[in-house]
Amino acid sequence: MSILNVLEKKLGRYVPSNITHVLLGGQILAYVLIYFNPQYANFFVLQGALLLEGEWWRILTFLLAPISDGLLFTAFAWIAFYILGISLEQKWGSFRYLLYILIAYIGTIFLSFLFPKMVLASGYVYASLFLAFAYLYPNYLFYIFFIIPVRVKWLALITWIGLFSGIVLGSLETRVSIGVSIANFLLFFGRDLLISIQMRTQHVSKKTGSIIEARKHYMKCEQCGATERDGKIFYYCEICIGDKYYCEDHIQGHSHKK
Repeated sequence: MSILNVLEKKLGRYVPSNITHVLLGGQILAYVLIYFNPQYANFFVLQGALLLEGEWWRILTFLLAPISDGLLFTAFAWIAFYILGISLEQKWGSFRYLLYILIAYIGTIFLSFLFPKMVLASGYVYASLFLAFAYLYPNYLFYIFFIIPVRVKWLALITWIGLFSGIVLGSLETRVSIGVSIANFLLFFGRDLLISIQMRTQHVSKKTGSIIEARKHYMKCEQCGATERDGKIFYYCEICIGDKYYCEDHIQGHSHKK
């Protein structure tokens, strides 16, 4: 039994359900507060320097930070979060779902102390949830702005390309931030990904070996191109320069290559 199963068996009954509803309700409340008083936006960001000054309440409020100022885009984000959050919680159970969120949550807090001047919000936490949903439900259709249908796997591919670009081209802060955002994904799905890659590699290797074996021949007639697979008898010509073979039909009377 894995450590995760042991922890779930011992602690699972203490984890509340409907976690997505709680987080989504907090995000809507935060958006309303900021809408009526934009100065409240500062209360929903995380910064290590401010935590060290005693503003510890930020480790809770940053999870509720609205993803955008625009209502249309924010409403789409809320619907998407509700769909992926409910789906993951139903598939994993509340314990594993909460653990997945906590890994990204703790990683973000660690990042704020590592780079105290960096201003952080909930983006890394919810991005990791999106990647998990896309991995488990790659063919699910999202309607961008409620109009354009796109399979979630293509949105995830764009996200992964952006993450890898940040790793290659970004600053140290960006690279560490990306590592934090995908840490829980790798912990949950890394083993499955390695097994999948290994199986695909073995399949390609086996298929390639079969093709090579099917095409392999040891002797080929310099005159007509026939090989052993054609049921011919081959002879080596001692006069021709190099290892030249001819089938039984052309060994006699061929032009010697000197």
